[in-house]
Amino acid sequence: MLINILFSGMTGSVVIVGLGLEAVAFPVAEAAECEDTWAVKLNEFLANPSGSDSQVLEEWVELYNLGSNEIDLSGWSLEWGTTTYNKSLDLSGVIQPGGTFVVSEALASVGADLLLPSDQKLGLGNASSNADAIRILDCDGVVVDTVVYGGSNTNGWLDDRGVLVLDTETGPKPGDNESIARIQ
Repeated sequence: MLINILFSGMTGSVVIVGLGLEAVAFPVAEAAECEDTWAVKLNEFLANPSGSDSQVLEEWVELYNLGSNEIDLSGWSLEWGTTTYNKSLDLSGVIQPGGTFVVSEALASVGADLLLPSDQKLGLGNASSNADAIRILDCDGVVVDTVVYGGSNTNGWLDDRGVLVLDTETGPKPGDNESIARIQ
């Protein structure tokens, strides 16, 4: 049986026509719209809270919206790692224009927009032997901002453009209970 698939000109629908069949319309999921992705930045984070890494639940990450429109984070994600991007978190919520959005572990002493349950750790990495990295991906899976921190980039972390981050371009190694922030 020959089946023709025709796009109907109506947004969000597909018409399938076949021999001996009546035309039937099926809805098509709309693609997510990532708008103003340039405006979301990793503003500040705490990767090395005081205490044992395996027991302390005080790490947090703050995103900032540089733009003049609110940004829906549905479908966005945060990725991080110490040798590769091996950890990720799906984001949800809205960042107001000029506002922040904080993701935090259960015991962090910051106001959180996305609070992780007490059995979930970020585990950002303290860049103890070489650089670690954290990045944001928009709802299309495109990297919109990256921070490589901690000194020597022996793992070959790349920036937002896919360019190798030089050792002289990495952020500082996080001190005990010191956040890393961007100055803009």
